[in-house]
Amino acid sequence: LHDKGKIVSTHLDGNFKGFFPYLMDTGFDLLDGCTPAPMFNYEPEELALACKGRIYVYCGIPSTLFTQHLDDSKIVEFGARIAQAFKNRVILNVGDILPPGGNIKQVIKLGEWAKTLIV
Repeated sequence: LHDKGKIVSTHLDGNFKGFFPYLMDTGFDLLDGCTPAPMFNYEPEELALACKGRIYVYCGIPSTLFTQHLDDSKIVEFGARIAQAFKNRVILNVGDILPPGGNIKQVIKLGEWAKTLIV
């Protein structure tokens, strides 16, 4: 596909830390659906290291955090960890989807914060 100028993506969610050593062998350009701990078994920094600055990632703030009545700053701090880990190779989102009872105002605040990032 790369020879034809195509970008290769895959939806990779769940507990896939065991596959980290193989990510660079796959030829993937983009990983979609990545949600770190506490929902799954890796930290954003670990995934960023496994991608070695080559693979782009949709990486989400775990949606469960939006149901725990955390201070808004904790949500933004998690977003900042993701942004810092991946530099300009990340699309920040809510991982997986905002559950019923999730705080949509925190999602909006996260989006407002993300707009301030320099890419």
